[in-house]
Amino acid sequence: MTDMILPGPNEEQFGVRFTTFYDPAGPILACCFAGPFLSATFSSKGSPQFESTEQMIAALNLVGMPGREIALGWNGTKVYYLTVRQLHSLGLRVPHSFQRPSEEDLAKRFALGSIE
Repeated sequence: MTDMILPGPNEEQFGVRFTTFYDPAGPILACCFAGPFLSATFSSKGSPQFESTEQMIAALNLVGMPGREIALGWNGTKVYYLTVRQLHSLGLRVPHSFQRPSEEDLAKRFALGSIE
């Protein structure tokens, strides 16, 4: 049995909304990031596709999400909070504009004079 991937105490979490698109090749898990001034626009482009709804539910359950609720589209407006590790486990990526720069990146930018 695989261990659940739960957030660590210091891991940044991102608010996301999920929806499911149904394709003949299998369901597609689409997400959009939630935040102020962000519209809830979903796209299947670049989203992970699963062989079956059961496989999608299992993947969502593995990261502590209510798999059946999300896969069956019971509440597409609900915001769920996941870490980068959890999102990557689902085959999803965090846009660079949402990620905080690392200490190393900040040091480089400071050295180049782009941060005062």
